[in-house]
Amino acid sequence: MILRTLFLEQKTFDEYIAAIFSLSFDDTRKDRLLALIVELGELTNAGAAFKYWKRNKAINKERLLDEFADVLHFALSFGWMFELYDYDFEPKAMQEATMTEISLSLFKAATEFVTRYDVPSYLTFFETFLGLAIRLGLTDAEITTAYHQKLAVNYQRQKEHY
Repeated sequence: MILRTLFLEQKTFDEYIAAIFSLSFDDTRKDRLLALIVELGELTNAGAAFKYWKRNKAINKERLLDEFADVLHFALSFGWMFELYDYDFEPKAMQEATMTEISLSLFKAATEFVTRYDVPSYLTFFETFLGLAIRLGLTDAEITTAYHQKLAVNYQRQKEHY
């Protein structure tokens, strides 16, 4: 996955939104942080691994990719703000962890990022998030396609005064 391209595409979209609403990134930082947590919850819910009471735990991969793309949008927003376009991210290896353990690690990392709002905590969150993609078996092509599909929806929503 070419993260540099995705960071720049997200930056372009964020600047587009900022121009429409006359807002700076700082104006929306807390909203973005909350949105990151909310979208992470939706991604976790789509995976349903924690639902011990559910008999059918089949995963809808299309929904999972859609929710993954939602989290990715907000994660990329913070990455470009920290100017990490060319950073060599190291996805966390989590092959031995259960999906519940991974989800808890992600929420912990996201909460730490929200609290500290600095590069080290962002890196921990984003690299854990990338590790989740590997653990889920999501390919770079699938992630990039899902991101671009959601980006197109987001642009269309703005044209329709969403």
